[in-house]
Amino acid sequence: RLFSSIKRRLNLPAGHVSYAQCGEDLILQHLFQSIGMARPRYVDVGAHHPYHFSNTFLFYRSGSDGVVVEPDPSLAALFRRKRPRDRVVEAGIGRSSDTLTFFRMSSPSLSTFSASEAQRLESLGFAIIDRIDRPVLDVNEFAHHHFAEGIDLLSVDVEGLDEEILREWDMVTYRPKVICVESIEFGRSGKPVRRDALLKMLCQRGFELYAETGVNAILLDPELWAQRCDD
Repeated sequence: RLFSSIKRRLNLPAGHVSYAQCGEDLILQHLFQSIGMARPRYVDVGAHHPYHFSNTFLFYRSGSDGVVVEPDPSLAALFRRKRPRDRVVEAGIGRSSDTLTFFRMSSPSLSTFSASEAQRLESLGFAIIDRIDRPVLDVNEFAHHHFAEGIDLLSVDVEGLDEEILREWDMVTYRPKVICVESIEFGRSGKPVRRDALLKMLCQRGFELYAETGVNAILLDPELWAQRCDD
């Protein structure tokens, strides 16, 4: 029903496919089309899978390319096979360069570098199936190396560390046009809790909330929308 509602609101044809968890890619596609950008360049941090629950695969299918960040070796290898135009960074990103323990969870989309998040997920019934040491890159060194040409879409889903990464990201030098980030977490009761501090921080840094799906929030640089309205 949620997908049907999104399709109706965006005036999409029947059978239009979403690969994201709650239709985020359809909203993003509509947003970029509204500003005249058919093939946005993306950075997908915590990309997880080439097309399952992917915010960027719809754009890849349409001819876009970008950088995907995935520390799980098996999933990084899958990206190289299934999305050969993308640059695959087989690491995490964080406040500084390091080697950290990566907790592989029984649900791979929940794997994380955060020990506290892994413990919280265990309390919700998920199991830690493996602990592996993986490289972590300084967030702004990573951005400097990969994004001299600019970023259209920054998608972040890193299970417990989203706010830390976005707070450290230099939003002046490496400013994305659009950000998609997981904006809720689930407590032991199973009730979703909105990450208000995360959204407030991004709004304080000059982004405006464009849409929420109940799982992710989509924010944009208001100057981008102003340019669209002036055209």
